[in-house]
This record gives sequence, C-alpha cells and structure tokens, in this order.
Amino acid sequence: MNPFAWIIVGGAVVVGVVCAMGKSRPRSLDRREDATDAWAATDCSPEAVDQLLDVVCEAFGFERELKPKLHPDDTPMGLYAIVYPRARLADAMELESFFLGLDEECGLTDEEVDPNLSLAAIARKIEEARS
Repeated sequence: MNPFAWIIVGGAVVVGVVCAMGKSRPRSLDRREDATDAWAATDCSPEAVDQLLDVVCEAFGFERELKPKLHPDDTPMGLYAIVYPRARLADAMELESFFLGLDEECGLTDEEVDPNLSLAAIARKIEEARS
C-alpha cells in the first residue's frame, strides 16, 4: 500500500475515534416518539423540565436533539441501562456526572435524589428546591 493510502486510512480511523468520543445517540432513544405531550400532562414546570433534561443530556453525553425523546417516567438508572445494556455498574461516571449536574445546576444533592426516581419526580424536586 502506498504512503498516501496509509494517510487516508489513518485519518479515517482518527475521525472515527473522535466521533465515537463525542455525543451519543442510542438507537433505542432515537426511535422513541416525542415525549413533549407526556411532559405537558405532568404537573412539572417547563423550566424545571428543560433544566433537568439539559443535565441529563450533558451527563449521559446525549445529543441535545434527544431531549424531546426523554420521557417523564425515565429514570437515571434506566437511562444508564440504555447506554450500557450489559454493564453491571462497575463505572457509573454518567450517574456521577448526573448527580454533580443536579447539584451545580439545580441545587439538589445526591441525598435528595435516588437514581431510580423518575425524571418527572426529579423535576418536581427541582421546583421545590427553587421555592
């Protein structure tokens, strides 16, 4: 193989690795219907929901376009299982990032939020913390 071909192959590998390290778009979330109506049916304020979903996307590395596909009944643990279907929670950096984001952005500590709590329940806690 000539040197130019090796450069092309190497560049493609680098681009692939960089893309893989960026934001993720799990297929099971991508296939979901828009959950905007489901969120509207809850008693959660749009501001609290938007803030929470921003924290979720940042912590789990989801593309922002997936925000409308996150459902009120999703849980942080459930989202972790979507990202790592075969993992046994050996390294839950996404959950740590989620709890840090909740603390920094929303004023909720990890003692106040269980990872099995629904996103709607967490949004309500954000509203309570604001009042």
